[in-house]
Amino acid sequence: PRHDVESLLLKHIERLNTSAGCLSYAMSRSTKSTARWIVSGYWSNEGQMTDHFCTAAMTEFIDELIDAEANIAFARFAANIDITA
Repeated sequence: PRHDVESLLLKHIERLNTSAGCLSYAMSRSTKSTARWIVSGYWSNEGQMTDHFCTAAMTEFIDELIDAEANIAFARFAANIDITA
């Protein structure tokens, strides 16, 4: 994998945080592997979350991760989560 994955993630997460209905988009490095990043997204409702995955911004994000030879795995995305607690 290329070594610019971190900067790529930062660039896109900053933009994705402004998406309609996005409560939070964040990333953290895995404690098990320095080459693994965890990206979390939280949405105000399921419809906005689903719409987000169909945007040009998300397609560009995934395409750039593939081009960077990033190891991508989607584990969980959640809507209607209270993140204020």
